[in-house]
Formats: sequence, structure tokens, C-alpha cells
Amino acid sequence: MRTFRFYLVVLMLVITTEPVSAYSDLTFELIANTPKLNSLSTVLTMKTGDSAELNLQFAYNSQNAGFSCIQVSSTWDGVNVTCSGTQSKQSYKITVIEANSLTRITLSGSTALPTTKASYKGPMGKLAQTKPAVTLDVDTSPVSNITLTPSISNKGKLTGVANITSGFGTHSNGAALTGKMNLKKKSLSWAVNSKPNRLNFTGKENNGTWSGKLTGAIGSAKVSQTININLTSPVAASRFHGVVTGVASGFSSGAEALKNVQVLIRSDADGNGSVSTEETQEVITDNNGNFDTTFAVQPNRSVTVDFIHPGY
Repeated sequence: MRTFRFYLVVLMLVITTEPVSAYSDLTFELIANTPKLNSLSTVLTMKTGDSAELNLQFAYNSQNAGFSCIQVSSTWDGVNVTCSGTQSKQSYKITVIEANSLTRITLSGSTALPTTKASYKGPMGKLAQTKPAVTLDVDTSPVSNITLTPSISNKGKLTGVANITSGFGTHSNGAALTGKMNLKKKSLSWAVNSKPNRLNFTGKENNGTWSGKLTGAIGSAKVSQTININLTSPVAASRFHGVVTGVASGFSSGAEALKNVQVLIRSDADGNGSVSTEETQEVITDNNGNFDTTFAVQPNRSVTVDFIHPGY
């Protein structure tokens, strides 16, 4: 009796991994510990007995951490003025200028206090009281919403776009997002720098959540806090395709295409030590032995391809 051995031959197996794949959007909010100043009103009384009212409406600057007056709605004694202000948490300092009368007023204080420290230089003389009562309109806990749309290269380089809806009105749309990922060490870092908004995050994976330190500034508010961001691991879409043929020893004829070969592609994507059905892709060869499918793979995770066919 003559014995034949049958051999399954993979004539061609090609695996193509896309260099960049997108993450799901990361969306979270930040509550500032710095209040937002909306408006200020006070009355300054001079030693002559004259007095005048100061009304200021504020807008935060898009290029630096300060704020300025909305000129059309900011007045001193009924005349429009300009101003500039700086802020550190609850403390503020404001300089007001009315150009026509060469008036200069400075105010400093805390958003938690009902008075302000004032100085005046101008044609009305000297102040009778340097700590007048003040009325402030303040948003004590402005909320900013951040959306990141990152992509990851097969070398772990993170790029993308950040949109920041600032609680101070200093929005950043389409800002550059840069960073890196290391799945082996389970570490992540990214940064956004779009004046006056800047954010830097460094963290590690913990049960599917990236936990770490976020620092920087949104508008006039400094940011320094621990946050948790739900982040799916980067997924690279890979194409597996080729031709499967079979040959039997003792036959002079060449290899023939094999149809109905089961091709199993498997990878422990989540790194838990076992391969689930969600981590397995099955494809069957056609009449010409061809197969072509895509399979989501993780960087630094091995992939196995098995070919199963009766008699081989």
C-alpha cells in the first residue's frame, strides 16, 4: 500500500497594518477654583464732596490670562472707559483709563469681599475714601468642557485635535493635540497649548481608566488636579489576505487552490492571558483559495493565524 502525505501550503500571506487609527473622543469637564468676574460697580467720593459712578463689564482675553473692559458698556461718570485686569484665584487688580480727562483709576481686592481698594488720579481731586463698597457679579465655579480627538501611530505617537469650551469664554477650537502612548508600560501623556489655554496630562492605565495629573491653565484659572479619563486602547486596523493551496507527496502535479479552509486569526488584545471570541476573527477561503479580512490588533500584542482543513 502506498502512503500519501498531504501538505497545506500558504502560497501568500500578507498582513498590512494601517499606520494611524483614531480613538473614540475623550470628553470631560473641569471646574475652576478661580471665579470669573463678569462686572463691577462702585461709587468713588472725592474730598470736594463730588462723586462719580464706575461701572465695568469684563471679557477675558483670548491671548493671555487677563481680562479687559467691554468698552461700550463700561463707564466712569457716564463716559466710556478702557481697562485691563489680572487675577490670581479670588484676588484681582484692575486699571481703568478715561483718555479724554486723563483719568486713571486702580482697583484691587478679593471677589469674596464687599469692598475694594481704590486709587484715583484725575481732574476731580483726591479720594475721600480709599476702600469704597463694591458690587461684583461673579461666577464662582466656571465650568470648562474639553473634547479630545486623538489618533495613534503604530509607534505610539499621539496626535489629534482638542476643542475647549472655556468657562471664561476663552475658547480653543481645533487646537493641536500632541502626546505619546506606551502600552507596554501602560502610560499616556498628552498636551494642548492654545493661548491662554494649556493642558498637560501624564497618567497610567488602571482598570481601563487613565488616571493621572492634569496641569496647566484655562483662561485665568490654573489647573492642577487628578482626573480619570475613560480611554479605549489604541486599535490598529490590519488587513490579512493571501492564497491557500494544497499538495500531496507522490503527485507530480503542482499545488492546487483549496476552498473552504478555515482561517483563524487570534490575539490577546486586552492582555488578560486568554483569547475570547471577541478577540478572534474567522474567515473561509473561496473557490480559488483566497481569503481577505481585517482584524483589530494592539501594538505589542502577538497575533496567531491558524489554517484548518480536513486531511491536512
